Order: sequence, then C-alpha cells, then structure tokens
Amino acid sequence: MREFWKRLFQRKPSVLRDLLPEKFYDYIEQSHVHLGYEAVLLRLPNGHLIQISYRLASPSHSPFTVTLGNWKYKKFPKPTTCALESHFDDTLELSALECVAFLHQIEALPCKDSGANYIPAEMLKGNGFEKLAKIS
Repeated sequence: MREFWKRLFQRKPSVLRDLLPEKFYDYIEQSHVHLGYEAVLLRLPNGHLIQISYRLASPSHSPFTVTLGNWKYKKFPKPTTCALESHFDDTLELSALECVAFLHQIEALPCKDSGANYIPAEMLKGNGFEKLAKIS
C-alpha cells in the first residue's frame, strides 16, 4: 500500500504528502485532494482514527485540522453492512510541526484489550499540544 500512495503523491502535488511521514502511508484509508483543500484518513492498528484536513487559510488560523476518533470490529456485522464501527470525537487545530508530533504520539498509544480506545484527556485540552511531550 505504501508504494501505491508514494506513486500517487508523486504525480499529484500535495501539502499533506510533504507533511505526512512515509511510515504513515501504510495507514491511509482515504485521501482527497482538491484545489485549496486536502484530507487524509488514517486508520491506525492501535484502534485510533485520525483525519487530517488542510485548507488554505489566513495566517491567523491554523491550516491543519486534526480530528481524532477510534474504530473497532463489530461483533456481529450484517452481510450488507461494514464490519468496522468508527466514531470521531475531538478536533484540534495544529501547526504542521505539532501535527506530525501528534501523529507520532497517537501511534505510540497502546491498544486497549476491551476494544474501547483511550486518548488521554491531557492531549485534548487547550490546543491539544501543551502536554503532548509529557505523555508517552
């Protein structure tokens, strides 16, 4: 999958391509590129979902929006429905450097055995980045 995204991103200019570390290409589930707007949905193996959106914005606003959520397999999915259940919870506005650091922190979080996922509340307070370096 990583090679597919590398080839696609080479043919199409992308701000998120330049932002996203290559190791996260394996987790890309969806990617949308439009003039002035891009979005990437990452499904991490530890049960977390991350949607990163980029919009051309004024310098006073952060152009990157990170939406956090979680996913798990449904216990008894019907044949006509998706076997995955996903929920999005919190949205943060971060700079490019904060966004990359945040991705690494979320990837490092453990997966809970019960299927429920946990994002420490400290990561979501304020702009979501003040205590990020202290959490591991």
